[in-house]
Amino acid sequence: MPHSDTRFFTNTENSSLVTRFAATLKEARFFDVLVGYFRASGFHLLCHSLQDVEKIRILVGLNVDEQIFSASQDAMLSLPGNLLSHQEARNLYSRQLVQEIESAEETQATEESIRIFMQWLQQGKLELRGHPSRTIHAKVYISRYRGDLLYGSVITGSSNFSASGLIAQCEFNVELKDRPDVDFALERFEKLWQEGIALTDIFVATVQQKTWLSESITPYELYLKVLYEYFREDMDLAASASLVLPEGMYNLEYQRQAVAAAARILSKHNGVFLSDVVGLGKTYITALLLQTLPGKKLIICPPVLCDYWRDTLMQFMVPHCRVVSSGKLDVASAKASQCQIIVVDEAHRFRNENTQSYAQLKVICANKKVILLSATPLNNQLGDLLAQLKLFQAARQSSIQGVSNLEGFFKKRQEELKSVPRDDPSYPDIVRKSAALVRDKVLKYVMVRRTRSEIRRYFQADLQRQQLHFPEMMPPQRIIYKFDAETEVVFDETIALLKTLQYARYKALLYLERGISAQQRQGQHNISGFMKCILIKRLESSFQAFRGTVSRFIQSHETFLKMLAAGCVILGKNVDVEAFAGLDDDALTQALDAADGERYDAAEFSDELRKDVEQDLEVLRSIARLWTAVTTDSKFEAVAAMLQTSPLLKDERVLIFTESRETALYLGERLEVLFPGASLVFDSQGGVCFRDGARQFLSSYDARERILRNFDPGHEAPEQDIRLLIATDVLAEGVNLHRAGRIINYDLPWNPTRIMQRVGRINRVGSRHEKLYIFNIFPTSQADAHLGLESNIINKIDAFHTVLGEDDRYLSEEEQPVPQGLFGQRLMRRLDQAGMEDDNEEDSELKYLEIIRTIRDTEPELYSRLEHLPRKARAGREVKEHANSTLIFFKEGQVKKFVLVPPQGQGEPQELTFLEAAASFACPATTPRKEVPPVYYEALSSARRWLEQRGAEDAFTPTRSTTDKQLLHGLKALLQWRAFQEEDRTYLALLCAAVDQGRLSRPLLKKLHATANPRKYAPQPMLAALRALAPENMLTTPAAATPKASERQPHEIILAEYLVEN
Repeated sequence: MPHSDTRFFTNTENSSLVTRFAATLKEARFFDVLVGYFRASGFHLLCHSLQDVEKIRILVGLNVDEQIFSASQDAMLSLPGNLLSHQEARNLYSRQLVQEIESAEETQATEESIRIFMQWLQQGKLELRGHPSRTIHAKVYISRYRGDLLYGSVITGSSNFSASGLIAQCEFNVELKDRPDVDFALERFEKLWQEGIALTDIFVATVQQKTWLSESITPYELYLKVLYEYFREDMDLAASASLVLPEGMYNLEYQRQAVAAAARILSKHNGVFLSDVVGLGKTYITALLLQTLPGKKLIICPPVLCDYWRDTLMQFMVPHCRVVSSGKLDVASAKASQCQIIVVDEAHRFRNENTQSYAQLKVICANKKVILLSATPLNNQLGDLLAQLKLFQAARQSSIQGVSNLEGFFKKRQEELKSVPRDDPSYPDIVRKSAALVRDKVLKYVMVRRTRSEIRRYFQADLQRQQLHFPEMMPPQRIIYKFDAETEVVFDETIALLKTLQYARYKALLYLERGISAQQRQGQHNISGFMKCILIKRLESSFQAFRGTVSRFIQSHETFLKMLAAGCVILGKNVDVEAFAGLDDDALTQALDAADGERYDAAEFSDELRKDVEQDLEVLRSIARLWTAVTTDSKFEAVAAMLQTSPLLKDERVLIFTESRETALYLGERLEVLFPGASLVFDSQGGVCFRDGARQFLSSYDARERILRNFDPGHEAPEQDIRLLIATDVLAEGVNLHRAGRIINYDLPWNPTRIMQRVGRINRVGSRHEKLYIFNIFPTSQADAHLGLESNIINKIDAFHTVLGEDDRYLSEEEQPVPQGLFGQRLMRRLDQAGMEDDNEEDSELKYLEIIRTIRDTEPELYSRLEHLPRKARAGREVKEHANSTLIFFKEGQVKKFVLVPPQGQGEPQELTFLEAAASFACPATTPRKEVPPVYYEALSSARRWLEQRGAEDAFTPTRSTTDKQLLHGLKALLQWRAFQEEDRTYLALLCAAVDQGRLSRPLLKKLHATANPRKYAPQPMLAALRALAPENMLTTPAAATPKASERQPHEIILAEYLVEN
């Protein structure tokens, strides 16, 4: 039977303390409170009940939280009886009050109750004192009533004056109504009250000046507070003072800051992208970063850059460092086990995670700190970035807070892009929004990237001190050439013949009677598409290169037909098209014809293979016969004329880029006639110069050294003899050639992003050129002379493109085919912008970082005020856009979020990027503060609900491939085998976790899946095979995971602004 004594209150059923006060305080004349903890923010529960009370006295013990108390502990220990001085007590209470109001619920009721509390304090109706002793733990509430019917009552027990004490927590309190009890309590209260320290003025001052209820915070201060909070970690970013610079090297602030930022990211996430645009010194920044990192280092870079890296590391005195070519990953694998740091230069080459080279690199990077260098980490699609991120992040349990499941995040972005056709007017906006999300939620935490414009603008003072500047990039120039009538006919017939080629020799596996896997089919299509593009590229590059390529194709087809006739066909084994990107394209042909390939019985192929190869061979022979009669070269003649007569090219050092080695050699020979001794050719096989019509070959080292002496302004032994440097793209990366100020793209740059790499050779800090020029060469047709020049060029480009059909992605490296008839127009537009992207006037985070740093350095009083602005600071501001909306800055752990809440009924909240939010908060220093209306609180609640809902949606429950699921099932079944030792079970558990978290490459997963087959292996041999594929050392030390959705940290309000209609 429940107890019915109404003297006891436990905050259960109908016996809460707040309910009792609501009933009794109506008749009270005086109300005295003695509590260890008093929460003004809980005052709203009683403020209406206290409305008619004549006098209220509240005496609090200064039993503040340890973190507040510790700041004053030393001062207290020097006082008798562990008492606080008056001033220290007031300061302590002020800090306690600030913390209390910061943690109070943001509601209209909270604000109203605190304002009523202040009003009563100022009117004298309410007095507030604090007892200087830390030993006050009493909870006593004394009421004295009007009239003679009832003298008073005392309630005492466990309840403090707070929301939890009054209503929420289970408490135990008793009410005493006898006069002696009331008088005794009152006597003790009066004694303590006289010892108390007045807190009335400190309460009012604290609320008005140090909490979010302050009405003195201006919109300008809110704007600066946004910048201060956002850039707190970056404000004093500076590299270690122990950095060692080579003699004569510029000590550049932007490079030092990159070192510090990269070191911080590397420490937190075990990996970092160094992705400054080309020409800003990523190699030097990396060398400086490596100086600060303990342990052995391994550099993996393109073959042509190995010597450059070795020289750089020696100059910067980086110890314990090895350099290995990215073409020798087996060597890198052997050395990686002894290293703690892996550096991957030109990391975008490893953007396809389905390749064997990627799988090898993934193993090399396992459990290492990884530094990825690339000016273009996103070369094509978002998957490029994800593949590179996986080199140091678990795909489904990353260390990037807020995006634990990277696979799910990127999948959602790709689905958003695929949901709208590329020709839809809204598509560019969706691309921009998707890119902004990737930048703000992922890349900003793991990447250091600055553009040349940002460095020029925000590090200008440092550059000027060292008398350095970046040259101005001029709009691309055009060199136009026109086919003569004879060549035009040959060209048109060639295009028609190329359209009939089936490329059967390059997709022979499709003709196997037994069929092949979907992956093999795609590989065959990749090879045939790539070979189709080789022919188109060579036709556009030079007639010399085209004739040579057609000749090699004919020889390859003849060899293939002989193999068929002999009954044994050898096909190049495991040819990876991606591995040949950027190399001389005939290397792929050689790989396909390799004698050590896989052998097939000719009888395994259908009869159609021989027929189709013979037909293709006849087409190729017809094309070869057509070109034997062509002797004029209007393209070369146009370029030669420009080199001889153009004021921009005549007597200048010029880089001439081509993708074809044959074109490069052809140009070298012909230019030698016009400019004797002034030209040099460089490609993947080394260098070639010309003397008296004869070729002189140079090793790669000797050729590079000669190039640097002529084109690197920092070389200690400069030379003047070479003016024209003709090179393939092996020279477009990692070398300083900025004594030159001109680039000619002899081939059409089908992928304009390559121009950025080329321009990076000359657009470098320290260049003495004021202006830089790019020249692109375009074909025109006599038959289309009636058209405007632009249309004529576009028609000719589209003629090349029509041959490709859906295989155009191998030409332009675009993921989606470009519709016929639009390719030329699109390419022209991109080429007209190529090289200029870096100068776009875009908002930059550095812009805002510079603003807050300037405030710090020039206005210390304002900066100090910003540091101490309260949490949840707020203000109103008149605006023309987004009127009656609310801008809110949230923090969830380390993740910063900005939300714009529209007026009620006008749509749901919208998350803003930092740049969008900064632009929205930005305002002049003189902007007046406006009142914040009550609807502000509903906006806060709406934003919080929306973020929680979004958080649940964006948790991205991991989705695993069928291979992953089957592999996990097989591994868990294997774990059940009782004969395994404990260390075997530990290994299998680690392997399961690695699969589950997405830390293994796709090729390795496929091998593990094939191995975890009980029909193929008994348990013990299966375990041994698994260990051989995935050793334990590549499974340990996973990256720390973000809290799961259910464990997410609350969304803390940093500040907010209500936008009042102007």
